[in-house]
Amino acid sequence: MKNIITSFIISVIVVVGFANFYPLFRNDNLGATLTTLNSTDNLADFPTTYNANNTAINTELGLISGTTTIPSLVSVGTITTGVWNATDVAVSAGGTGKSAWTQYLIPYADTTTSFSQIAIGTSGQVLQSNGAGSAPSFETASTDQSASYSFTGTYFGVDNLYASSTLNIAGVDYTFPSSDGASSTVFMTDGAGAMTSYRPDWHLLSKIETTGVETATTTFATSEQLMVIVSYTACDVACIPSLIFNGLADGNYGTHYSDDNAAFTDASDGNNLALGGTGDALAKYMTVFIKNHTSDRKLITWTGGGYATNSTAPIDSVEGVGVWDNTSAQITSISIKTATAGRNFTNLKIYVYGTNN
Repeated sequence: MKNIITSFIISVIVVVGFANFYPLFRNDNLGATLTTLNSTDNLADFPTTYNANNTAINTELGLISGTTTIPSLVSVGTITTGVWNATDVAVSAGGTGKSAWTQYLIPYADTTTSFSQIAIGTSGQVLQSNGAGSAPSFETASTDQSASYSFTGTYFGVDNLYASSTLNIAGVDYTFPSSDGASSTVFMTDGAGAMTSYRPDWHLLSKIETTGVETATTTFATSEQLMVIVSYTACDVACIPSLIFNGLADGNYGTHYSDDNAAFTDASDGNNLALGGTGDALAKYMTVFIKNHTSDRKLITWTGGGYATNSTAPIDSVEGVGVWDNTSAQITSISIKTATAGRNFTNLKIYVYGTNN
């Protein structure tokens, strides 16, 4: 009876041990080499086999108390869970060597085996290279004004350009004056890069375009020479176009003219400059030149013609010379009028051009 009970207890131990440790006995689950239980093994050998397998398992998994290294961890592969609680991983082992970073600073390799951080700088600064062997840094942006730049885009816009008195364009140095020029002037070069403010020859000073009027006036800036172009497409009945300078009908005008190649005649009215003597309703186109020096008498010449609308008939010519005996002021306004009140110009145009010499 005692032998039967003993055999039963041993059988239970074998079954329980096999159920608990069978998975570990499979060599495909562990890297350790385990001893397999066979049906032919003696029960007396079980404790020895069992203890040997436990030792192999503990050695392989590093579960023995006091273990500081696991020589066969490489067999485990990738660790997908858990928390690292140990020394910072060094750069040489694929880490950063740091356990904490200063917020917003930028990491960089200060040596081949360590990391440091770049100070963030102030608002608006940009990260700038300081060349080989030096850490980059945040600096205030600047442009090298001694360098050459090529802009290859289809558009290059400049909001404000602040330059010294000398500006290089396409390899040529241009020197500019320290102040702006007068109205309607342009910058011109002397051929050596010196820029000056200059009023070009025969630039437009003023113009007036109107119709159905007896008189019209245009004003303009001073100029040493004047060229006045007068045209209209018709004039009521018969009219003689006449000019008045600076609004002064002062009796100081003298006119010597010829209509259609006739003999020259002196005008009798000294209160205006008559551009002819024979009144007609023809369209007119005339060019008037005026010497406009302040202290000189104002000398005038003009040429022009009259023509019938939509006609190829011979054109009437007109030419003349005149003077305004004023030596105290330059002409800065010109009025055109008909010689007879109530007679109006149609499509009247006056263009005044000036020059400096």
